[in-house]
Amino acid sequence: MAPVLDEEISLDLSLIGDPPAASVPAEDVPMTSISDEDAPRTSVSDGEVSVASPPAQEVPTASVPVEEIQIVRWNRNDVRQDDDPDCEVWMARSEVIPGKNTRVWIKKDSPKLQEICHKYSIPSNRLIIQPTFCYFLKGRPLMEVATTIRTAGGAGRPKIVYRTVHDDHPFEGIKARGLGQRETDPLYFQWMLQRHLVWICRDESPFLSVTNDYDRALVMAAAYAMRSRTGVRILKIQTDGPGKSWDHKRQRMWHVPSLVGKLGLTSHRYFASEWVVENSIPAESVVRTEDWETLFRKNRAFFSDRGLGPTLPYTGPIILSEEAARILEYRRQKYKEERELLLLNHPELANRSRKRARGFVPIKPRGEAEDE
Repeated sequence: MAPVLDEEISLDLSLIGDPPAASVPAEDVPMTSISDEDAPRTSVSDGEVSVASPPAQEVPTASVPVEEIQIVRWNRNDVRQDDDPDCEVWMARSEVIPGKNTRVWIKKDSPKLQEICHKYSIPSNRLIIQPTFCYFLKGRPLMEVATTIRTAGGAGRPKIVYRTVHDDHPFEGIKARGLGQRETDPLYFQWMLQRHLVWICRDESPFLSVTNDYDRALVMAAAYAMRSRTGVRILKIQTDGPGKSWDHKRQRMWHVPSLVGKLGLTSHRYFASEWVVENSIPAESVVRTEDWETLFRKNRAFFSDRGLGPTLPYTGPIILSEEAARILEYRRQKYKEERELLLLNHPELANRSRKRARGFVPIKPRGEAEDE
């Protein structure tokens, strides 16, 4: 009998689906829209199993032009300032100035100061100009002042995309969490994108994630259902209409693998079918909404093949298949053993917070003299 778990599950998406290939397509390669009608889908109705034949595939329209913009490219990870002492421009968070978020720091006599301000029409008061960098230890050094990226348009823009949402998403899931508070700009575009692509990050992002892979949307719906989210549903979105509902200046669409490749970021296989939309998705472009109960009933075979068995309604206990339960227990046990081994080899970590433990920051015991 399958075990029943009442606690929230931290779900690894690689276990419950067959993610797309990890290859990152070139920017100029046309991307074909993958719809839920494009492939045969097994459905169960009154005990009878039927397989629908896919209709002829539609070619995405080329009504939306491609836009090229230039942004600043930063190193993809934080590095110590001492490791790159010649760098004159950094993106960093001050460690001594309270209330300062991540900002751009430029040396006062750097020629890149005028170059950046002139190229992007950025007032100098938006930058932190210092003769020397003494207020942060780590940050992201500047790689390029201008890197060209392209929006999703022409034949490379999928005609149909999907977004999986639930009741905890703000604005019913069609407006970005940071709408009205954060705007993309050439200085911080890469930083905001990287934060957005971290699934557990809850920063106020100006982006919304969508996918042109219906199976991926189903896997996301199952992940939300297994976390007992309410109001789980999949939105089917038409990206070129209807009418003139899209404002392509404020609601630009980007292909994530193309951005990741152009900016030199770390690629993941689940990026292959991901796109991001700036600010919001027009409500008029949502042509269909499927709730979780309908999704589960129509795609029961799909979930069964991947070992998924969330109950209906999903507010009840979570039921896992025996294989999924074994994998979950194995990972919990492995994490426990690795943590015990880490504390055995580094006993000083036991009294530190998780944030300090990650960086192995040495701290002195309370009351110890500074000169000791």
